[in-house]
Amino acid sequence: MKTFLILVLLFISAISFAQNKFAVDYFSNNYYGIVNMTNSNGVENQGWIAIYDKNTNEELVKVESDGIDLDVNDEKAIKNDNVLPYKEQILIIYEDFNFDGVKDFAIEDGHHSCYGLPSYKIYLAENNNFVLDDKFTELSQKYCGMFAVVNEKKMLRAELKSGCCYHVYSEFIIDDGAPKLTSKITEDATQGDEYVYITTEKLIDGKWITTNSKEKIKDYYKDE
Repeated sequence: MKTFLILVLLFISAISFAQNKFAVDYFSNNYYGIVNMTNSNGVENQGWIAIYDKNTNEELVKVESDGIDLDVNDEKAIKNDNVLPYKEQILIIYEDFNFDGVKDFAIEDGHHSCYGLPSYKIYLAENNNFVLDDKFTELSQKYCGMFAVVNEKKMLRAELKSGCCYHVYSEFIIDDGAPKLTSKITEDATQGDEYVYITTEKLIDGKWITTNSKEKIKDYYKDE
């Protein structure tokens, strides 16, 4: 009886371990991901996320994460809607971030951006490999969630906020392979009156031009 109980416990343990490892294969015909949750406190799942070549099964990228948000079904990770920048975001984003015509990877490493929103490490495609890029990674860590890619304008957009009534919207072009800030709009409705104060900063011919304006809050946000 004791031996039988031990075997049952080992079987349950093996099942539990298996259910902590999930395949992610919706994003590419050439690559797939594995999400491995090594520890969970009921709020945040710790573990790692790795990218593999489908032809060789070679591990290409591996990121340790201390905050894995994961929905699962049949041992595969469900694709969450990639709504930027504040909504729920997926663990693996496969997209061309530097507009060189080759897709790159953003891998969630936890919730280190503003207000505990998802943060990512960015790996750019380079010579049939993927290389961690510090400048793109910084862009995904210091704002609120992952930056948005605007393909038609070849620019990136990122947002910051403080409370309900202070927002900063920034735009970046890719200059010499790195994000370069070219525009920033600050909306400040924290002054305690009926106005939102708008500061617009734009980089024009190498110089920053700043304009200031104000509008009534009820008119400025009437479409929201």
